[in-house]
Amino acid sequence: MKVEKILFEMNTSVFMDDYEVTTPVNPIGNAALSIRGLNVAIHGKPILTDVSFDVPPKSITCIIGPSGCGKTTLLRSLNRMHDYTAGMKVTGQVTIDGNDIYAPGVDVAALRRRMGLLAQRPTVLPMSIFGNVAYGPKLYGVKRGEFLRAIVERNLKAVGLWDEVRERLHSPAGILSVGQQQRLCLARALAVQPAIILGDEATSALDPLATRTIEELLLRLK
Repeated sequence: MKVEKILFEMNTSVFMDDYEVTTPVNPIGNAALSIRGLNVAIHGKPILTDVSFDVPPKSITCIIGPSGCGKTTLLRSLNRMHDYTAGMKVTGQVTIDGNDIYAPGVDVAALRRRMGLLAQRPTVLPMSIFGNVAYGPKLYGVKRGEFLRAIVERNLKAVGLWDEVRERLHSPAGILSVGQQQRLCLARALAVQPAIILGDEATSALDPLATRTIEELLLRLK
């Protein structure tokens, strides 16, 4: 069964596309991520209606549906990317570790730190390979060089990229292949220790070999 998005947890969860599912989706139960009665509409037109499911720890959950059915809207609802979309209304409950992300007073920046993102096409920052991975930790206050170097090495190793780039860490990230750039984006996301990773068709722009590499990597991270 081919799916278009997948939600996967290590400490972490991932949505991606085109993964061959061989095991059933886990039943609803205690979960790090819980969605109850989620409704999303724009200018009064419903996009999602009464969506409810849980994502148990260390699990793979697949969201299946045709183009335009609201899968991307669902992802954007999980990290509140709709907050500034004119006419967008979100109701229902989304909780992470029991905390409602739509409750008054929620720090949205902190929420998004907990949710890494893999987009359809890799978006590397206009800086070095090292700088891409170190960007998030530096933004959140990590300043000491030895700590940053350890974070960069650990996460590049986690995505299987360290041996390929260790001699050119200070080269521009744009010189990497598309598949390498997507792994770099995953390393950048992991560097801030997210609870969840969202990926919107994260392998659709990759060739079959690069796609397989990313899929196998995500399974290893699980």
